[in-house]
Amino acid sequence: MARLKGDGARLPLKKIHRYVVRDREDAWREVEMAAGIKLTSESRERIHLATTLYSNIGPIYSPKRSVLAKDAKLAIDSWLAATERLIEALTPPGADLGDFMPPIDEKLFSRMSKLTSIGQVALVGLTAAAVSQKALDSLGQEKRNGRIEQDQWVAWVCLVTKELRAAGLKIAGKSLDKSNGESPYIRVMLILQSWLPGECRHCGSYESMRTRAQAALRKFGSLRETTLFQIIAGWGTQLLPSYPGNLRQASEETLASFDDFAQGILDQAKSRVSKSRAPG
Repeated sequence: MARLKGDGARLPLKKIHRYVVRDREDAWREVEMAAGIKLTSESRERIHLATTLYSNIGPIYSPKRSVLAKDAKLAIDSWLAATERLIEALTPPGADLGDFMPPIDEKLFSRMSKLTSIGQVALVGLTAAAVSQKALDSLGQEKRNGRIEQDQWVAWVCLVTKELRAAGLKIAGKSLDKSNGESPYIRVMLILQSWLPGECRHCGSYESMRTRAQAALRKFGSLRETTLFQIIAGWGTQLLPSYPGNLRQASEETLASFDDFAQGILDQAKSRVSKSRAPG
């Protein structure tokens, strides 16, 4: 799908951030006391799964773990130009440097020992050129993912809210008890957000959570559960291409089209797995 304009996309340097999410009984009791309900073990597992996925992927888009896509492209273009000049300088007249080098594959480093020091530099140059071109291809208009970090938070809110609603919690921005103006749902979301790493805590107050959680449910509430997980883990890890984000600003028609797009990707993956398991 085409990206939305002005996405300000960031490119993570790693695909995962190791983070251990709370799972102690006292932590769950705090949630249940705030909610006024009892969570089943299945509800706890699903809330913990969504929170763990987001905690391990969301932080990779923080400024200290990622770079802006436009800055990366400029830097790679510059590096590629310098690398091409290096390759030209090390190539014998009338020859193709690739003819002297081993193929660029998983056995690359063991083969480097057979080259002279200059040959090793030449091989690194060829590798740099190949890797740079691959990176630039992935940053093309059709394949590059748009901004996703805010959409991941919204997807997490929707996944957690689904489980809380199924467990019997009334999802409201204000308390149903007129003697208390605070919503148990919002208090619970603030507690669960505190389980996330700092980079994933986008609300610093009750009012902020109330406003943003309600907006999240209005925007992404109709998306399939599988699509929400794909936003966090599939596009979040950059395993899937062509994310159109920032979807929080998309129209209802765009969101519906994206939901079908995500389901199509999932169906294709299931089909490939099914064919690979089929007897010859």
